[in-house]
Amino acid sequence: LKGPIKNKKITYLGDGNNVVYSLIEASVQFDFELCIACPKSCEPNKNILKWAKKNHANISVIKDPLKAANSADCVMTDKWISMGDKVNKNQKKKLIIFSIFSFIFMELFWRMLFEFLIAYMQIRDALLQSQL
Repeated sequence: LKGPIKNKKITYLGDGNNVVYSLIEASVQFDFELCIACPKSCEPNKNILKWAKKNHANISVIKDPLKAANSADCVMTDKWISMGDKVNKNQKKKLIIFSIFSFIFMELFWRMLFEFLIAYMQIRDALLQSQL
């Protein structure tokens, strides 16, 4: 993400935990749109969302990670189940589609970054060769 965060769309794929609560507070302070994608059973605390809305935050909570990531300036994720969390099998099944999407998204990101770096090095080498 380059430039000011104001008026950017930040998407978070994950459950309602400390990371998303920090992003909610930041969205109030720095005036960016925050789109949170998670299963209904993992939504952030309603009182925290009410506080954010009262403070004019632009926050949406949706179920579809693809829709959430669409047109985002930045997509973030976190571990889906924190160490020590008690999670039943039913909740794990609901999280699996989100965790798979997060993994695929991050894998694509690293591949694109790797390809960018290779292209950058090739261009740099060509420019260096032309100056010799």
